[in-house]
Amino acid sequence: MNFLTLQKNKFCVLLALGLAAVACAATTRAGDDAPLVLTRAQLLITPVATPPQSTAGWQAVTLPDTWPVSRYMIADNGWYRFVIHRAQRPSELWGIYLPRLNMNAAVYFNGEFLGDGGSFEQPLGRNWSRPLYFKIPGAVWKQGDNVLDIRLRSDAGVGMLAPVTIGSHGLVSGVYDQAYFFHVQLNEGLFILTLAVAFFFFSLWLKRRNDTQYGWFALTALVWSLLSLNHFISTIPVSAINWDWLMFSGIAWWTTGLAMFVHRYIGYRHAVLEAALIGYALSAMVLYAVAGSYLWVVAAAWMAGSIVIGGYVVWRLLKHSRLLQLAPRAPQPQPGGALPVSAREAAWLGSGIAGVLLVGIHDWMVQNDIFFGVDDSYAYHHLLPYSAPLLFIFIGWHLNQRFVEALNQSDQLNLQLETRIAANRLELEGSYQKLRELERASVLTHERERIYRDLHDGLGGITTNISLLSNLAQQEEPPPAIRKKLATIAELSREGLDEIRSFMRELDDQDADWQSVAADLRIQGSNLLEPHGIEFKFDAVLQNGGAAADSVLRINLFRIYKEALTNVIKHAQAKKVAVNICVSAQQLLLAIKDDGIGLQGDSENGQASVATANGGGHGLGNLKARAQRLGGVLSLYSDAGTEIRLQVPLPLKYPEPGMAQ
Repeated sequence: MNFLTLQKNKFCVLLALGLAAVACAATTRAGDDAPLVLTRAQLLITPVATPPQSTAGWQAVTLPDTWPVSRYMIADNGWYRFVIHRAQRPSELWGIYLPRLNMNAAVYFNGEFLGDGGSFEQPLGRNWSRPLYFKIPGAVWKQGDNVLDIRLRSDAGVGMLAPVTIGSHGLVSGVYDQAYFFHVQLNEGLFILTLAVAFFFFSLWLKRRNDTQYGWFALTALVWSLLSLNHFISTIPVSAINWDWLMFSGIAWWTTGLAMFVHRYIGYRHAVLEAALIGYALSAMVLYAVAGSYLWVVAAAWMAGSIVIGGYVVWRLLKHSRLLQLAPRAPQPQPGGALPVSAREAAWLGSGIAGVLLVGIHDWMVQNDIFFGVDDSYAYHHLLPYSAPLLFIFIGWHLNQRFVEALNQSDQLNLQLETRIAANRLELEGSYQKLRELERASVLTHERERIYRDLHDGLGGITTNISLLSNLAQQEEPPPAIRKKLATIAELSREGLDEIRSFMRELDDQDADWQSVAADLRIQGSNLLEPHGIEFKFDAVLQNGGAAADSVLRINLFRIYKEALTNVIKHAQAKKVAVNICVSAQQLLLAIKDDGIGLQGDSENGQASVATANGGGHGLGNLKARAQRLGGVLSLYSDAGTEIRLQVPLPLKYPEPGMAQ
């Protein structure tokens, strides 16, 4: 407790006593009911458990009374006796308030037991940090002298009793309630809060094992929550020596854990130093275990190491905040993807820990009775149980804010990553599509080369041989009828060879556009019709003449075109043929019209039936079949001649098996 708090407690007691004096001014003359602060007593060191009857061995003491080691040579149990003179019994209920004692007390008034603070057997009821209050029934009062006996028992080296207040219940109980809230209930609430902080950050560490600052902070908060039990728990589950060993060891681990947390918080690593910190905590456990009855002496010296560690932590944070260095330093990246710690954050945390360090030095001085010129009854209050949880709450809130900020950044990075992945997936799918097209083109190329070889080596060779043999046979001067047939064979062989060459040229011309296709159609039509005296007219409307023409479509288009013109030459008896081709992005339209005798057979609205075309032959039927394989429609019209119309939707879908046949 600092000086301002000490003065506050003094002020509360004086205010209560002053109010009591004012309230009882009218009755003071009659019964003198003002509260009394008892500072002088008789003390008897004896192991008896009931108020001593003997009058020998009592010694006068002044409260607060701290037990020296010499008293424990006799016993760890003693009796304080106060004599209270009353001219008459109080007219209202009175109470006895014990603000500070160590370790346990039982109160008797005129030999009547009023109550105690718990067990007087080991482990003792622990009341070193909690006030006690007992009501005095009106029936036990006597006129004249009244005897107040207080039994005190403590562990070796820590016994003490502060001044005792006795007075009206309405006044004294208010002072007790305030002290009980401050020393017991507030500590209970801070224990629950600190424990919740520890478990919260432990759960965060379980989800982010690589971010060990959460783990060390959770360990530090958990150790402190266990230490805070010592300030409000009255019944301990183990012996006093084991409990004290646990508490003192916890202080060593608390400061060590705080240093380890700060190292990870600012991204600092020093293997040797951290090993020394862990070694300090482990050695503290060993020393406290073997100290025995000298535990408090060893702890007083060894806990100074925790103060040194606290000073180091403050220095490390201030150094990171650049307050202790001239050259500025940029925030260092943190392990595990944590956010870097700014200079301002490090400075705030260093200042908070510095405040707790000062409070810790105060409590260490309280623990070792190093207070000069201050009333021990008030200086004995420990303040660390109230300051440390506030530090944990601040650090916990700050870490939680950083965690949320890190999650937000992680969400943004995930969103960016998902966007990039989606873009890469589309790019990859496009690459796969191109690869499939290349593979398909490769397959088509190999198949085309195979067809080249088959046509050239097979049908081409056969047709060429037939033409050569027919020419040789004609040179032998055969009969006229045979010569005519040989001439026909030679002509058909040359036509077949031209057909094969044309087919191979169409397969080989992969980069042909519609302008070149239209030009080839014009040339082919002229070459077929004009030698037979048929006038030929060709018109082309090409909306996208520079676009590539699909090879499958070209092959089938030329076959349909040539067969249609051949039918005109053989059967139509036409004088004129007009060809129109129109190519757009949506379709191909080819129209071939002659002025011949037309198709034989009935037709609805001038449209001839394919079945009746060419005398029921399969020529025009084959044309329609080719159109269907392209996904198009072939229509025939007979009105002052014959018109064939081919409509094919563009672009052409991937050809089905047999489409190019």
